[in-house]
Amino acid sequence: MTPWSGLAPAWGWALAGAVLGAIVGSYLATIVVRWPRGEAARGRSRCDGCDRVLRPLELVPLFSFVVARGRCGACGGRIDRRHPAIEALAAVVGAAAFGLAPGPAGLAGAMAGWLLIALAALDLDHFWLPDRLTATLAALGLATGLAGVLPALPDRLIGGAAGFLMLA
Repeated sequence: MTPWSGLAPAWGWALAGAVLGAIVGSYLATIVVRWPRGEAARGRSRCDGCDRVLRPLELVPLFSFVVARGRCGACGGRIDRRHPAIEALAAVVGAAAFGLAPGPAGLAGAMAGWLLIALAALDLDHFWLPDRLTATLAALGLATGLAGVLPALPDRLIGGAAGFLMLA
């Protein structure tokens, strides 16, 4: 139980985490698809097939994929299946993190989970763990440890060192 628990019921936190997770997942999917190709993940969202800028209703995570039946409304090209998969997984991570630990601890857990989703997808497809993402994950773990979020900082440092040594 956290001080934040009284602001909303657990299901409310989980729902908020799921919505936030789906939104974050949409961006994560864009990173996973475009970054390995050397394309920017900034700017307006667009179809990977015809490069058309997406309209606002086409930007709603998961819902727009279902409505469009997984195809671009302009060119009819298939939308990469990683988009809805990553959006759904990020929604589940957000719901679990915020439902179990409302407030800052839930946000920290969700952020770590979302970074791990992106890293896992990039590793699965390209055998690549970008330094920017792994360093961000390490910094997040250190910062939350310093902030007093469980587990304690010494446990985090031991786990980080063990993980590094296994991969070195």
